[in-house]
Amino acid sequence: MVSILQKQIKGQSGLELIVLTTFLLLVFSTTYVVFIQKDINTITEKINRLSKKTTNNVAFEIRVALSEGNGYEKNFTLPNSFVGMPYIVNITNYMVYININDRSFISYIPTKNITGYIIPGKNILYNAGGKIYANT
Repeated sequence: MVSILQKQIKGQSGLELIVLTTFLLLVFSTTYVVFIQKDINTITEKINRLSKKTTNNVAFEIRVALSEGNGYEKNFTLPNSFVGMPYIVNITNYMVYININDRSFISYIPTKNITGYIIPGKNILYNAGGKIYANT
């Protein structure tokens, strides 16, 4: 009779250990997911802030080139990526666009378009005859 009671106690202890381990694993997993989601939100906010700042910087450089007139020339550098994510700069129809993944950021400029293209990295912008040229 004693041996059957000891086996039941060992079985109950094993079951309690499994339940406790499962509960702790669930708590750890939930905490981990919450912190990962917070990190993802922080990185997304940083990318959005950098993208908007870069779009505004490009638009500012184009506005300055227009206002300074013929003979203006400026070298400027854009980040190669935002937190390791590549991006594309487009300039059309009075707007500067930065496209990164599925998002776009826009700044307005006072000219319909420019000749050339703006790229991540080093760029040169100049005004010749009232027209704006980039990297040409």
